[in-house]
Amino acid sequence: MNEFDQMMQNEGQDQMVYTDGERQRFAYIGKWLGRLFWLMILSNIPALATEKWVLQNFPLLYWMGQALTLVSLMGIGFILLMLSREEKRYRAAGICQLIAGAASWALNILEGVEMNEDWTLLISLPGLVVALIALYQRLMAHADLLCDLDPTLCCKWRKLWTWNLVTCVCEIILAMLSVFSAIVLIALDGNLVWTLLLFIALLIVTIVSTAFTIVEYVYLYRSVKLFRNLREAGAAV
Repeated sequence: MNEFDQMMQNEGQDQMVYTDGERQRFAYIGKWLGRLFWLMILSNIPALATEKWVLQNFPLLYWMGQALTLVSLMGIGFILLMLSREEKRYRAAGICQLIAGAASWALNILEGVEMNEDWTLLISLPGLVVALIALYQRLMAHADLLCDLDPTLCCKWRKLWTWNLVTCVCEIILAMLSVFSAIVLIALDGNLVWTLLLFIALLIVTIVSTAFTIVEYVYLYRSVKLFRNLREAGAAV
């Protein structure tokens, strides 16, 4: 859709007249999407306190960060469940988010107390699968919610899932290469070229993954703004 078509579509939306029920629905969705937007951003703050160096130097701050991280992850799952009233996909997204959030928190706790690596692996692999399902259901729910209201933004949500999946696959491949890097280095008599290439690849994937997270925040903000505008558009009949 070109810029002219998008402008005409937005103008048509502004001129539409919605019933009280529709406007209440838009208000409900806009309210909970707005809360989701802010909670997803704020959840990154306590996550900074869950690094290992924080545990070594500021143990109290570390455990406070762990507690706040768990609350924020559970809060995101709760908001998704609240949105399931308007879009069924949010229910699956919310349930998977709760499970993935609990698994992520448990994994951080195990790493903090230096538990056996077998337990860490046992939790991390299923947790990764559930987290991917939660991401898929969340992004697709956003897309389905906007399908008839803003097809352009709907398509962007679907494309964002595709790129997130590609990035995740790259992360898994690089993680597997990292595990076997010691064997490769021995075979190459300690050649540092392999290590450098692996580090650069990990850095690029990390930057791209962070960029996609920021893009999700932008799309979510635009979705919130759309529903708030629709709530105020036209007069009730």
